[in-house]
Amino acid sequence: MKVGILSPAYSLGGSSKVADYIGKKLHDEETEVFFISYLENSVPIESLRYYDISSKKSFLFTYLNKFKKFLSFKRKGYFSPERYVKNEINLLRIVLQKENPDVIILNTFLPGVLFSSFIKNEFSHIKLITWMHSDPEYSLNHIAKFYKKVYIESFKKVDQVICLSENVREILVKYGANSKVIYNPLVLTSNKVSTLTSKVISFTARLDIYIKGIDYLCELANCLPDGWIIRIAGDGDNEERSQLLRLVSKNKVENKIEFVGPLSGQRLVDHYVNSSIFISTSRTEGLPLVMIEALSFGLPVISFDHNGAKEILLNGKFGILVSNEDVKRMSEEINRMISDRSIMQNCQLLSLERAKDFKSDKIIQEWKSLLNNLVYGGEV
Repeated sequence: MKVGILSPAYSLGGSSKVADYIGKKLHDEETEVFFISYLENSVPIESLRYYDISSKKSFLFTYLNKFKKFLSFKRKGYFSPERYVKNEINLLRIVLQKENPDVIILNTFLPGVLFSSFIKNEFSHIKLITWMHSDPEYSLNHIAKFYKKVYIESFKKVDQVICLSENVREILVKYGANSKVIYNPLVLTSNKVSTLTSKVISFTARLDIYIKGIDYLCELANCLPDGWIIRIAGDGDNEERSQLLRLVSKNKVENKIEFVGPLSGQRLVDHYVNSSIFISTSRTEGLPLVMIEALSFGLPVISFDHNGAKEILLNGKFGILVSNEDVKRMSEEINRMISDRSIMQNCQLLSLERAKDFKSDKIIQEWKSLLNNLVYGGEV
């Protein structure tokens, strides 16, 4: 069997990291895998075949496209994004003719929106899977708000939609998707467990100020006891880094927040192990890989109750959930845990128990079963 994974890009984000990992594991299990990206600055797995179909666009070209999208939206109430990736489609056609895959996994909903119609029309024998990493309702009303019609139709054009929680699956079914839940696996592995003695709260995310709730994070920092800090691991573009610095200065928490930039490998392991609590202030999440990583190192988790946290923590069974945007309540829960070590230790046991459900062997077998069902009707 031959499988292609088509992603916007391969970078430090959770969806990219998981796609790299799943692709390599499937390849190790005798599934032929190759990677495609349609945005620049991609960093794929070096040991497997990789195609870059990104097309450089001039400022004038980008500006004119934005204007065309605006006119289309005003006239019809939506625009069709696939009209603006014609060069990428032409390059993708060459890749598919050369590789002739059995399955293409569209990593995140965006490649599904952009390429599913083209693939189904010209390569009808290829099975398509959209791998939905985000909350579909948030994506519909924010990222895809100008092409809602195309967004919803894209789920009906693929053979299977893989999502990360039961709540998301139920939403996608309403959109007409053939949807199934497969968790993202734990990618970062180590036998180390936090001693819960460091006065550090870990926070790991890309620096998307709004989605990751970094504005809330800076408010929370003001409520920490003396000696405690929030350590942020992650990265963003220049503007996002500047926004972070402005928020830190505005909230006067220079001595409460430590930004350590993007981490991976042993440095990321140390980031978790050398902290005592993990928090998530995101406004929305699919199934945040960083939270699964935190569980595996025995970190108690306190999170706003976005869909991802509700799924991972099983509605509060394995961690503490706080109503979205309730900064006051989250600060109370953080301080309650800091002041009572028994709460922290009990939450650690729960975290380590829940982390077992995200071990990769089980999840890889679920992917293999899915692929076999699509291509061979369940027969190996």
